[in-house]
Amino acid sequence: MRKGWKSGGSAIALTLLLPGISLAEGRAELPRAPLESEIPLDWAAPAIPHAPAPAMAEPPAPMPLDWQAPDISAEIADEKTRSRIESIFLAGTAPAMEAGRLEAITAFYAARQYRPLWSENGAWSDNATAAFDRIAKAADDGLDPAAYKLPAPPSKDADTLALADIELSAAVVAYATEAEGGRIEPRSISPLLTAKPEKPDAGEVLDKVSGARDVAGVLDSFNPSHDGFRKLRVKLAELRRTAKTHETLPVVEKGKLIRPGMQDPRVPVLRARLGLPTAQDTTYDSALADAVREFQRSKGLNDEAVVGNLTITALNEEISADPVADILVNMERWRWLPRDLGRRHVFVNIPEFHAWVMEDGSAIHDTRVVVGTPANQTPVFSDAIQFLIVNPYWNVPYSIASKEMLPRLQQDPTYLARQGIEVVHVRGNRRRVLDSTAIDWNNVSLKGLYFRQPPGERNALGNIKFMFPNEHAVYLHDTPSRSLFGRSSRAFSHGCVRVEDPFALAEVLLGVENGWSKEKVKRLIGGSERRINLKTPVPVHLAYFTAFVDDGNTLKTHKDIYGHDSRMRAALGLAGH
Repeated sequence: MRKGWKSGGSAIALTLLLPGISLAEGRAELPRAPLESEIPLDWAAPAIPHAPAPAMAEPPAPMPLDWQAPDISAEIADEKTRSRIESIFLAGTAPAMEAGRLEAITAFYAARQYRPLWSENGAWSDNATAAFDRIAKAADDGLDPAAYKLPAPPSKDADTLALADIELSAAVVAYATEAEGGRIEPRSISPLLTAKPEKPDAGEVLDKVSGARDVAGVLDSFNPSHDGFRKLRVKLAELRRTAKTHETLPVVEKGKLIRPGMQDPRVPVLRARLGLPTAQDTTYDSALADAVREFQRSKGLNDEAVVGNLTITALNEEISADPVADILVNMERWRWLPRDLGRRHVFVNIPEFHAWVMEDGSAIHDTRVVVGTPANQTPVFSDAIQFLIVNPYWNVPYSIASKEMLPRLQQDPTYLARQGIEVVHVRGNRRRVLDSTAIDWNNVSLKGLYFRQPPGERNALGNIKFMFPNEHAVYLHDTPSRSLFGRSSRAFSHGCVRVEDPFALAEVLLGVENGWSKEKVKRLIGGSERRINLKTPVPVHLAYFTAFVDDGNTLKTHKDIYGHDSRMRAALGLAGH
């Protein structure tokens, strides 16, 4: 950027237009040259504002020699500018600009002595053109280009030129904010969505683009770099390019079970739905069985290749679904995750009823899990596993004690005793175990009382739990209810995540190289609680993805067990998409 802008008319116009900047009334004048005694050794005369522009296809007309900022009071300029700039940030689905972001833009311009960032000699710079082009492609990123109000081409009028420069900066910040932090505040969808999306600082955004040779590349870098996001973005472009819709897919009629080797008139429809070569043969062959198994696995169903009503329902749900909306909703969810998931981390996908331990981008361990019911949902957030407890007590949450256990006790005072659950009275630092069968549960307050289940075979947490203290008091743990892992849909818990083989998970997290084999951890079973600290906390991400693209570039979907998708569609303006 040429130094002449510092003392030229547009710099003064920027000073007038930025909130909080005031000048005395009257025409703004160019600064006087310093006296000889004031001239520092490295002083250079400012460039003349009407110096010729660099060679362009259609060079702008030169500025008039007497061109100056218009006579406009700072108060009016503040009001106009703030209104115009705030409208940019409020144009999206949700406000992308938080308190202080407008002030950060003001501070950025102040730090550069109010020189324009995007214009040169009254015309947009190459960087401005690159910013326009990249933001115009925001739909490719799963964003809404209409949310970023791009300014009209600049004119030679100084205040219009200055305002356009600031508006483009505001649009760049708004795009970067939504590209990195998303368009929706997770808690606005559900109080159990407590992920904390990272949002860039406005000043840092402008610092990055101001010194960039590749402005488009800098803006693209604010989008998630996760492989799952990138695959969804590619699939989104493919669907839009080919105008491929779900409306042409045939419906599979419900009826009797279809097993491999059987003949059934619905077999040709199944072949068409699962992408196999069309044929009129009604024999359920091995190729179709493999395709059915793969589909069932993608939906969390038993992969026995037997086509029953659950499989047919899952197939037909894809017809009523909107794949573009599914992709947009799940691209938004990737923005809620930390950019750095951790070199080694635990990833739980709630609708898939599955968890993985990832290391350097590859799965080194995976396991089935049981998650919360729709009434007791597993929350969505990121944390870090800090320690394990073998032989854990189960301290019953107050919500379960009051809503579920108390009504049963009022009908049957022996209920807790039969479950092996103790009633503990707390008074100050004193704790006393009470005889639950001697309490009149119809006339008692739970204040000062809590229920706990000692370690043992009947303990609801099983033999081990993985702790990452959080506001929801949830964690990963073992369970005595082993049969539930054989179910296709595994939403049965009160919100915690039950792990099918917790001791295998413990071995992976603690590390055999550190002396913690699966067998060694198991030898601690029995007796009192045993705490094992992890040398390095392992990030854990409880996520909710209902759509993803597999390695074969096929879009896979899972049932929206908690109804988050529909609320997100409405928030993103996709309800009728």
